[in-house]
Amino acid sequence: MNRSETFRRIQNNPSSLSKQSIQSLTMKIDPFLKIDPKVEEILLKIADEFILDVTNSSCKLAKHRGSDTLEVKDINLHLEQDGGMKIPGFESTTKELLKQSSKLHQEKMNQMEMNKNKK
Repeated sequence: MNRSETFRRIQNNPSSLSKQSIQSLTMKIDPFLKIDPKVEEILLKIADEFILDVTNSSCKLAKHRGSDTLEVKDINLHLEQDGGMKIPGFESTTKELLKQSSKLHQEKMNQMEMNKNKK
């Protein structure tokens, strides 16, 4: 799904979650706990804003890497860097980028050393 389709789908769906899903989650945590309707509305608004923010920022990352497809690695990178969150089951994107960066740096340093020794 490309960025514009994703954004259009989110805009057309006024709430990604429902009051029923919040109530269901609450019942799993504590069957006797009741949520004030105003709190439900606030939670729905927070969830929608979070989803829009993550989607928008992740789409920008996908565009930056030259893709028109939003991938898990885009969402993972955004959540790690901007939210300090990690998606369970996925390798840290930041660690992966650091490994690549370190490897490239070492290769450049080795190349510079070889060029220096040739002189």
